[in-house]
Amino acid sequence: MPSDLENAMLSLMAIFHKYSEKEGSKGSLSNSELKDLFKGELGCFLKNQKDEKAVDKIMADLDHNGDGTVDFQEFAILVISLTIACHEQFQKSFQVTIMLSQLESAMDAIIQVFYKYSGKEGNKYILTKGELKDLLSGELISFLKSQKDPNCVDDIMRDLDVNSDGKVDFQEFIHLVTVLTIACNDFFIDLLKKQGKM
Repeated sequence: MPSDLENAMLSLMAIFHKYSEKEGSKGSLSNSELKDLFKGELGCFLKNQKDEKAVDKIMADLDHNGDGTVDFQEFAILVISLTIACHEQFQKSFQVTIMLSQLESAMDAIIQVFYKYSGKEGNKYILTKGELKDLLSGELISFLKSQKDPNCVDDIMRDLDVNSDGKVDFQEFIHLVTVLTIACNDFFIDLLKKQGKM
């Protein structure tokens, strides 16, 4: 059974593929598909935008390879950037019962996973090495079991800890989620097909 973090990652992929299947390529979002995704999943964002071309600007910024579409990697970067920007707001939203879209729920779940494990050894805004190990073993069980390197957690900690303070903050953690989600996209697509969700 998938963990909360794995379910959030699965949701990100399912949402992307739900909207990318409407036109042309199933592996990318056209401008109109991206607008539909924003309307369906991030309606509050669009409602608060005074600039009607906001989605077009986001599309242009995301489309790193210039093909006029947003692929899964570009979409994941958008979602993770929004998650970082909104994580304090989601903390407040979690305490107030509001209806979240599937995408907002996935973003909220990622945030909740971080805070579920952080702070046990002090600061709730960072993960220590022990807390990171607990998170990985609690949320990414299959990933840890498949690792043959006994120093796997140390290596992950070193890679994530970009400011070399021996701790992982939310932005550093979200980098791990982004990389894993992008890397596992094909695996999760197969899983979603087996579950009849795609």
